[in-house]
Order: sequence, then C-alpha cells, then structure tokens
Amino acid sequence: MTKVGPELTLDASQLSEATRPNATDLLPQPTAPPPPRPLPKPLTDFKTRCYVIGRLFESTTRGGQPVGDIWDYEVPIPASDNAKSDRSLSHCNYLSRCDNCRGKGLVTCNASGCNGSGWVTCSSCSGRGRTETSTQIIICGCYNGKVRCSSCKGGGKIHCSDCKGGGGFYHSATLRIKCFGNDHFQKSFQQVQKSILNNKDDTNQLLSEKELKLIRFISYLTYMQTTTTTTTTTTNLTWNGSIRYSLAHIGYTAAALAYRTPNYLELAIKILKDSIERMLNIKVWGYIDRYWKNVHTFPDPVCHENIMYSSHLLQLLTLYESLSGDFTYDIDGFDFIWDKDNDRITKIHYNTTKLAYAIYYQMNEESSAGVSCEPEWVYTICQNHPHIGFKLYDIVRNKHALEDIPMFKEDRYFKMLYYRPTHTWIPYFAATGNDGWGLAWMSSWFDHNETSNFIYSGGYIGDRMQFSKWLATSFYPIVEKQCSIEVTEKLNCTYLWFDNNFGTFLDTDNDGYFESYYYETNTMFSNWVTTNVLLSLLMGENGYNAREFLRNIYNTKFYQKFLDHEPEVLAVEYPLIRVSRAQYDSNRKQLLINFNTEKSMILSTKFEIKYPNLILNVSNITRDGFDSGFTINQISNDRIRIEYYYSSMDKQETEFNILFY
Repeated sequence: MTKVGPELTLDASQLSEATRPNATDLLPQPTAPPPPRPLPKPLTDFKTRCYVIGRLFESTTRGGQPVGDIWDYEVPIPASDNAKSDRSLSHCNYLSRCDNCRGKGLVTCNASGCNGSGWVTCSSCSGRGRTETSTQIIICGCYNGKVRCSSCKGGGKIHCSDCKGGGGFYHSATLRIKCFGNDHFQKSFQQVQKSILNNKDDTNQLLSEKELKLIRFISYLTYMQTTTTTTTTTTNLTWNGSIRYSLAHIGYTAAALAYRTPNYLELAIKILKDSIERMLNIKVWGYIDRYWKNVHTFPDPVCHENIMYSSHLLQLLTLYESLSGDFTYDIDGFDFIWDKDNDRITKIHYNTTKLAYAIYYQMNEESSAGVSCEPEWVYTICQNHPHIGFKLYDIVRNKHALEDIPMFKEDRYFKMLYYRPTHTWIPYFAATGNDGWGLAWMSSWFDHNETSNFIYSGGYIGDRMQFSKWLATSFYPIVEKQCSIEVTEKLNCTYLWFDNNFGTFLDTDNDGYFESYYYETNTMFSNWVTTNVLLSLLMGENGYNAREFLRNIYNTKFYQKFLDHEPEVLAVEYPLIRVSRAQYDSNRKQLLINFNTEKSMILSTKFEIKYPNLILNVSNITRDGFDSGFTINQISNDRIRIEYYYSSMDKQETEFNILFY
C-alpha cells in the first residue's frame, strides 16, 4: 500500500479561488442525486419510515469535520407531503487536503531529466561539461554537465496543478431535509431521535468510579511519590529496561485524561511531566551499555538507534507542550547524565528540537525509513511513536519542518521487522502483541482511511485475540474502538475478563480505605496493562467519537483554547477531591464541573477558575441548582476562587454550573 503524509490543517486564505468549489457544485443534482450516507445500525429499522437527512461531506472516505448533531437544527414542519428544503451549514465548512500533493501545495518536478533533483542535462555540452573541436577544448559554463531546471528553478518542486499550489480545497456543507408524509412524520422523528440518543457517542460523560480509582493509581505511581519504588513490590515501576514502556504509556494515558476532562488539565499535566522526568533518569535508559558500549557516540542514548527509548521520550515531550503550552524542555533543554558504575560522569545536553532532528536524520539516512530498536533490527511497532512526535512537534509550533519525514515504502510497514545488514524484511506472521501495539497507535498519525480496517502481520487482531495473552489483550480495546463501532458486547467481555482475573484494589496510604485500583498480572508489566485498559476506558463509550479520540489528541494544539476563549479549572485539592467532569460548552458559555470523593471526611474545599477576561466574564454560579453553599473570591482580573462546604458525611458529590457572558 502507499503511505501518505500527515494531514494538515489549512487556512482558507491560503487557497486560490480556483481551488474553492462553488456551493452549488456541491449540492445534489436533480438528475443524479447522490445516495444518502448509510445510517448507523440502530437506525436501519427506521430508515424507510423517517425523512432522509442528507449529511453531505460526512463520508468515511473524505476528510473534514462531521457536519454535526442533526438534532441541533430547528426546521419548520412543511405544509405538504414530500416537501424538501436545503440549509447552508456555514459553520461546518471545512478544508480538505489535496491528495495529489498531500497538502503541501508542491509536487516533484517531472521535467525531463529533473525528477525532483532541480538539475537537467546541459543541452550545450550534452552533459559532458565541455565541447571539443579538432583544435581546442571549450569548458562549458554548466555545472558538471548539469544546469538548473527551468521548470522548478532548481528547487525540485513545482506548484501542484490540482490545487493550484493551495494544498487543499474548500468545501461548504448543506443540510437537505426531505419529508415523506405528515401522518407519521412526528412519530418517526421521535423514534429515531430516541434511538440516536440512546446510542449517542459521548466521551464527555462523567468519569466512572473505576476510572477514578485507576487514575488514582497512576497518580500514585508518578508525581505523588518522590521515588519510583514503593513498599508494595507488586506495584513497583521495576527498574529494568522495560520501565520505559510503562512510563511512556502512563504519560499517554494522562493525555487521554486531559481530553476526557478538557477544562481540567492540572492532574494530567502533573502525571505527564513526572513521567518525562523519570524517563530522563539513567535507570530507565542505562541499559544502552549492553548494546552500544563500543559506539563512538556512547553514552548518548538517542543519537544512534535505540528508537525504543527516544521515540517515546519525543512523544511525551510534544504531548506536554501541546497540553500545557510550556516549552521549557525546548528552551532550557534537559540533560542525560551517565554516572553508571565506575565510568566517567558524562552530561549530554538536549532539547525537544535536537531530539526530534536526531531521530529525523536517522530515518532520512536509512533505506528502510526506520530507526533500529536493538542494533541493526528495525521493529515496525516502534516507528509509530516518532511519527506521532513529529506530527505534534510541527502542530504546536505552527510549522511544517518535519512534514516530509520519510515513511515505510509500499507494504513494508506491515511486516514485523527489518534486518539492516542484509536488507531483509521478516514476512507476515501472526503476533497478537505486535499487532495490538502497532494498531493501537497507527491511526494517530497515519491516514485514517488506511488504518480503520487493515490487515497487519497476517490477520486482524480482533479475530484471533487470545485472552491468555494479557499484555496483548490490553491493547485490544484501544484497537477495537478505533476500528469498529459494533463490538460493544465483545469489549464488555474483555473488560470483565480483566476485572475478574487481574482487578486489584489498593490502599496506598494505609488508612484502611482502598482508593486505588489496578490490574495485577504478577509480572513487571502490570502497570503497562493497567494504563492500556484505562486509556481505552477514557476513550469513552464505543462509537464514532471514540474512534477519533486518539487521532484528535495528536492533531491539536490543546493549550491554545485557554488563551483564546475557554476557562480552566485549577487548584483542585486532589486526591481528596476528584474531578469527574470539567466541560465547557462554548455555545451556551457554560462550564460544568463535577466533584466527588468517596472518603466521607471533607468538610470544605476550594478550587479556582481562570478565564480569558477580555472576552469572558462570570455571569452566574450555581451548585447543584442553588446559588448557596459556596463563597466566591475574585483573586485577580482573570481568576476566581470558589470555596464550598459539605453538610453530610455520606458519599460526597456536587456539581457546579458556571455561566459566562
């Protein structure tokens, strides 16, 4: 198969008028109306009795954002049967990437002899660099028989003819409403609406008690302790080479938490930052002396091979930048300090940019377009993570510095590994763990249409997953939620299998209350299994939103919204107080926050709300529907502190509704 570059978000102002189709061109023509999009399975029984809603440009084969929730549009009931009307959905207009140039606006120059090099054979000397006569030799003014290509002016690229150099196309969406018979219109409408609501994908639902306890566990593993070992040996982040995978996936899960409580990032950022700091400890990457002791770059752990460490560090760093807007790791940098055994202490300074390019250059020089994990062996599952890091690196910087990253050619990506000395690809064979890991992270950066239902190492993971393989199985819910929306029963079976076989409650502070929960496999991978299961739970109920969940994380400069137009919840007294929802509705200018604790011991607590005061001001605040039971203190122009009280020692839950204007 042919790979494509990462998707780019284009600015409409960058597109030439020639690349913008007219709105009328996009409407169904009377003589040849396009078929409606296939309805989700819950609606198939109703499709012959309800009106047909033309949800244009929401095909799974096209890019762009969904048209939106169809029940958000109010339309008058027509006076006659078989009436129809169109509505322009200007807020759903979107830009799609040009497939010919992959969104770059440039394509390789194919002029005769150029082929992207920027040079063509000199016509004066026919490429010899000189002309000869019987009496003299005349040196040609060209460069070794070559002259700059006149088509691309020596650049090797020309403007794409399809998009006229704009890199994409502008699409406008239209909602078409058709009504078939007023007699049963209202009844059908209510039936279909109820069906959709009952099956609605909603990743903004409140965090469950199990999710909150799993989050408490990864908090305990990271920033809530000063060391990486604990008194409970079964839950240690064991100091061996594989700790990098547990730490990395804890960080990835923290990012998923931020997207489930999108206006409360504080806890997620603490976990993510601590994961990075632990990744920089020599106890995580000190295994390199077993592989690269005699390499001249030793003890640098990232500039030569070892993508099994460097790629995860890059993904964590760019995630941290995207969520927090803090570029300290790129501005001030960080150090790898080698002080192992009796070796001379060596300090190697890096920053995010230097790390990204250290990986980029290795990919660019390798014929397989990959970087080795162990010496000479390029494992395909490890190549997802640097590509994700590259994508986020560019997004948070509004650049395209790494958009031309090399990729695996044709079908090579779908083989397990590559041996560099002999240029040999290991052919297809079944490996559930390899499949699960590869599939879980591929669609975060690779073209979505190519990864939704593909074959990987001999078969689709959902068809042959063995429940005896707990680590491989922990990837299964992540994969399935991205590839299918009709396996909810199978997912529930998987979660039940984990709970029944490995679910363990934990009292980390020895107060007699089991506030944490994790999956004990009696191996060093318990923490990795736990984070995988938690990550899949944070993706929300199985459905369309869950399918795009990870892809959205790695395609967003998340912190920007707090600078521009949204409030943020801060200074929550975690872990005594837990946030199960923090969601801002920009249309209603409404912030909903749900707090709870199962330790019935909190008499009062407080939190803060920070908001962009140039465009938002607090209008009204209620708690559980009342304007009492709390106090408000304006501590700065853009921040308020709210303190609230509990009158009961029962299980404590409360909801704040904050309106802005």
